[in-house]
Amino acid sequence: MTHTERLQAMYRHMPSLGLSRWSFAPPLYRAFWKLGFEVPPPHFTPFAQLALFQGGYFALAMGFTMALTEIFFFELPWGFVGLVIAAVIAGAFFGLFMAIAFRVQARKRQLPLWRDYHGN
Repeated sequence: MTHTERLQAMYRHMPSLGLSRWSFAPPLYRAFWKLGFEVPPPHFTPFAQLALFQGGYFALAMGFTMALTEIFFFELPWGFVGLVIAAVIAGAFFGLFMAIAFRVQARKRQLPLWRDYHGN
């Protein structure tokens, strides 16, 4: 099965398991798929890879937001190094908790890894 065929099977199968489209195909993932990246959906991704991906993009977004806040509104007391450390810590916690949540949902529904998924 190709990645596109698996995605189509997933769109048919996952609602029957009680998962919403926002859960099994979040907007960031859909954007990657439209751009041609073959990123596995979050429920089908191994824990460590999922934690790194979720935490990485959150850390970047958080760091960017804090930097803009510092530039345009007020100076943060801890400076640039503190900003980076805070973004990394926030990303690590976010990635960890999101990976736990997705893997618990996947295990509850007995979902395999993406390479083993056949749409049922």
